[in-house]
Amino acid sequence: MSASSALEQVNEPGTAPQDKDMMPNPVDSAVYKDPAAAGDSLLKKDKETETPEVPSPGSPEPKESGAQEQAGERQEGEADADQSKKATEQILQDPKDKGEGDLRQQEKVVAHSDEPPAKDSSGVISVMLYLSALVAVLAIIYIQPGFQSNLPPVPSKGRADIFNEEIGRVKLNFPSQRAALWRRSGIHLTRHLEAKRPTEPVSMILTSGRGAEKTLRCLAVHIAKALSAALNTSVLEIDGTSKASLDSDQVKLDIDEKLNTAFGMKKGPAVIHRLEEFPPGSTLIFYRYCDHENAAFKEASLIFTVLLEEVEHLEPQMSLSDVEEMVQDHVKGKFLSSTEPAAFDKMDVDKLGGLWSRISHLVLPVAAEKDIELEGCRS
Repeated sequence: MSASSALEQVNEPGTAPQDKDMMPNPVDSAVYKDPAAAGDSLLKKDKETETPEVPSPGSPEPKESGAQEQAGERQEGEADADQSKKATEQILQDPKDKGEGDLRQQEKVVAHSDEPPAKDSSGVISVMLYLSALVAVLAIIYIQPGFQSNLPPVPSKGRADIFNEEIGRVKLNFPSQRAALWRRSGIHLTRHLEAKRPTEPVSMILTSGRGAEKTLRCLAVHIAKALSAALNTSVLEIDGTSKASLDSDQVKLDIDEKLNTAFGMKKGPAVIHRLEEFPPGSTLIFYRYCDHENAAFKEASLIFTVLLEEVEHLEPQMSLSDVEEMVQDHVKGKFLSSTEPAAFDKMDVDKLGGLWSRISHLVLPVAAEKDIELEGCRS
């Protein structure tokens, strides 16, 4: 048979087409009929790539042997398609197929990859212990201030409380004094200390006979120290016996300077020893510091002492009013040489009366303490 006859036979109607691309693929039919066979599409494609190309029109006519070879190849392709279909059906029927096994194996690998890596248990425990300790410390720091704030506040001591404590110690060193001295002086001075804004200074006079001279001086200083402890200040002492022979105006300036400095810097109280020995005119300066509401320093404290040289001791039965009258008469006798009015800077009856009314709010007698009179004042 010639090549042209073979070609015509191939192209006759009802005969299988010679173009392989136009031929129905058994594998494709199996895929369409059974979607599960889609997995074998790659196998089909591989087989198709192995099929030789059909000569294009215009190319040299194939020989008779080429047509036979094409027919054989078609038969082999149909056999391969049947095998692929059988293999696909076997995969669908057998759940333990390799493909499913591979899928499960991949799932296991993914599951294991999601697991966190193992950690050192001892390291984890150490970190937890450190964190627990840190939390405990922070809790203590946070709770402790609140716990302390719930405690009742410790009341702070006021100035009057401090003064009363100090006076209690002073009393132990002066057991021979009248009870009235402690009671009256305590009330008088405590009232001044309790005032937030005193309206006037506080002053008092201590007096004794010549037999209690050392005790008088010592007690005045100790009471002043009790006041200074409450006020957190020092004590200023001015002695009249050392200024008795000095010029009155000069003494007056000296007193003014010392009191102004002490009270201005809050270094009081001041103890004025032996008032009756100062030059009479110099004592007029006390107007400025004891003039009630008009005083220069309303927080000032002054303690005066007067020694009654004409008597040895003040009798315990003497009333306080009698003691005050005796002191006033003694000072008057020291300061006044006549009853006539004097110059503005000199002492006279009227000026002495005004001064006395400002410094004599409280006059208290002092009894002798034997050990002090013998050994002197102890600090």
